[in-house]
Amino acid sequence: RLVPVGRLDMYTSGALILTDDGDFVYKITHPKHEISKTYTVTLKGVVTKEEREKLEKGVDIGDFVTSKAKVKVLKIDDEQNKTRLEITIHEGKNRQIRRMCEAINKKVLALHRSKIGNIGVKDLKLGTWRYLTQKEVDELLKSWYTKIYLLNKKINDAWCKKGGKSMVVDEEIKTKISPFAMREGEIKTFDGKDGYVS
Repeated sequence: RLVPVGRLDMYTSGALILTDDGDFVYKITHPKHEISKTYTVTLKGVVTKEEREKLEKGVDIGDFVTSKAKVKVLKIDDEQNKTRLEITIHEGKNRQIRRMCEAINKKVLALHRSKIGNIGVKDLKLGTWRYLTQKEVDELLKSWYTKIYLLNKKINDAWCKKGGKSMVVDEEIKTKISPFAMREGEIKTFDGKDGYVS
């Protein structure tokens, strides 16, 4: 059955991926994998430099302090007293963008998720869909595999410094990650799901 990769509330438009691959959902949505999501948000009021910096550094949204975000001012309309921002995050807390904006006392007038990773929807008409290409899927997963690779390389380097022998990476993972310049013998094996060293 098809399931959504992440979620959008009923008042938010934009990119939403559907899949029947539960492992893919996990790799794309779990915050520790740091897959970026980019939003365009229109706010009531003019956002100051200080408020933008607060969003960038992380804000308290009640039960959670957000990680650093990328925030770009797209437009300030002094006449209509509105600001349009582009905000990129890698977390996915419920109503996170709206709650981040509430934390700087700004009301969201419109919210649109423009990208998941590097996959955008600017060429898609509202209410339409398309299949992802294999290249797009690979690009999304590249970020996940690269993060796991770097984590395990760090662990393996520390192990080797203590006199341990470098382990050969699991064959399945080596095949998937090999385009990203990983060499055999650099990192310890891991299960390919949670990134735990085996």
